[in-house]
Amino acid sequence: MSQQIAGISYDYVHNNGHFLVMGSDGRLLSSELANLQVQMLQSNTIPRLLPVSMEELDLSVSLRYDLSSKRTLFQVVQDSSLSLIEYYELLLMIATALDDSKSYMLLEDQYILQENYIFIGAKLQDIYLLYLPIKPLQQGKGVAEQFRELAMNLIGYVREVKGDGFQSLLNYCRNEAFSVSELKKLLKRNHQKAIEMPPIRPLSYPSVTPAPPAPSASMPIREQAVKASREVAATSIPDHQSSAVVQAPLQQREKMIMALVLILTNALVLKVYMDHPSEGMMLVCLGLTLLTLDGAYIFSKFRGSIFSKKAPSFMEIEPNNIQFNNPAKPVPVQASAPQPQIDPQYYNHLSMQTTLLGSAAADQTVLLTPQQAAIQAAPFLEIRKNGQVEKHPIHGQKLVIGRGGDVVHYVEDVIGVSRTHLEISQELDGWHAKDLGSKNGSRLNDEQMTGHKSYALQDGDVIRIVKTEFVFRAG
Repeated sequence: MSQQIAGISYDYVHNNGHFLVMGSDGRLLSSELANLQVQMLQSNTIPRLLPVSMEELDLSVSLRYDLSSKRTLFQVVQDSSLSLIEYYELLLMIATALDDSKSYMLLEDQYILQENYIFIGAKLQDIYLLYLPIKPLQQGKGVAEQFRELAMNLIGYVREVKGDGFQSLLNYCRNEAFSVSELKKLLKRNHQKAIEMPPIRPLSYPSVTPAPPAPSASMPIREQAVKASREVAATSIPDHQSSAVVQAPLQQREKMIMALVLILTNALVLKVYMDHPSEGMMLVCLGLTLLTLDGAYIFSKFRGSIFSKKAPSFMEIEPNNIQFNNPAKPVPVQASAPQPQIDPQYYNHLSMQTTLLGSAAADQTVLLTPQQAAIQAAPFLEIRKNGQVEKHPIHGQKLVIGRGGDVVHYVEDVIGVSRTHLEISQELDGWHAKDLGSKNGSRLNDEQMTGHKSYALQDGDVIRIVKTEFVFRAG
């Protein structure tokens, strides 16, 4: 499967290290390179840039970027979410790398600012950017638009978003007078504000009022009922206001249930945004969040009119109309209604009224609905480990195997397995497997897989992770 960045074909190779090779199809010509930029990249160790080497064959050339012991930024934020301080710190380091590149006569528009092509080392501060010394670079997006899209994609992985720093960042990226040096100043201010922000206080719930003590057993039952009914009558609604709807305040239990429903609903909306991060999806998710809040408000205000029609309770009965059974007098029991007589010949003629399915109906072909056909054709993994075999369905368009984490769909908690080890996803041309830069690697049909490279899957292909085999079944 051909992969391209800015119109340049690339591939991942594993040969004495892990490399990203630009111009892997042999169509990148040496005349397309910016020679001065290539010399600067090869003769200097530029901070926060991927180290690159050049291989030339005849008139074609390839650029090899060393990715050993590095993971993509996308994988890092999927494994562990960011704090607001880490978010601005990460963007500040990227902006600083762009600004410092001027000292090496590099152009800021030649960077690829996408989370799948920004790499992280042992810690989040070890950031490496991809620079393409190619002229002209067919990117179609300037550095301001790239930076704005990157900021929007990463904000979905921030645990707590506070203040107006994010909105001011997006607004500045749309400014016609955009410059990287001014962007650095803005990010420094936002980073400092995030440090100075007070921590969010945990939610405090009001104390629960204890229930009133139960009436003493010495009080006669009749007196207890009369006393309770009089208390209700004293606080009841007057006759001339009986038609009006009176809103009772929400009880503590109802408040907690409503809060849980709001939290779960907004969590699902956030999950949808994290799966498809974009500016349009962010606006849709914000609209859904506001809609749920409006629904909760309307329910709390008008729930009395919804549940006002109900049967009268025991406490609404007048005290003088309460009657108690005298245990000394037996309670008369009404005679049960006579049971209908069934004709004895009814069951004899029942078979004549019942329609039996014949062999002709059994031989007819049943047409499956699209939903039933999709269920039967759903792919799955046949997992073989410790002498046992189990089946794991692939729901949706992606399945991630790893040791643990929020994005992992199948947990393989074994020594040697990375947190996010391997991904199986559905592309336009079928299902593919990709090793996510794991330390111990993966094998497909007993051949070593190159990290970050996508491999087409066929029915029966065997993927091996440490000692566990995953057999892909197309369904």
